Amino acid sequence: RIKVSGISGEARENIILRLETFAQMRTNSLPDAKSLRLEAEKALEPWGYFHARVNVETSADTWRVQVTPGNVIRLSSVKCF
Repeated sequence: RIKVSGISGEARENIILRLETFAQMRTNSLPDAKSLRLEAEKALEPWGYFHARVNVETSADTWRVQVTPGNVIRLSSVKCF
């Protein structure tokens, strides 16, 4: 079970989806808190939260994710080379 606090809406849902997918890909063992934190941070980037602070606490049946999203960074253009 994943509990996310500090953020709502699509960004929150994306964290849950990304962590569920990440856990399913690791069939041999459960991911550690650091790996979960990094995945949660990546899940926030599509919404412009590039400097979010994320804290993850794990127990046997629950992952608690506390998000301090910070300011949204809006990109006006992207150049691909």
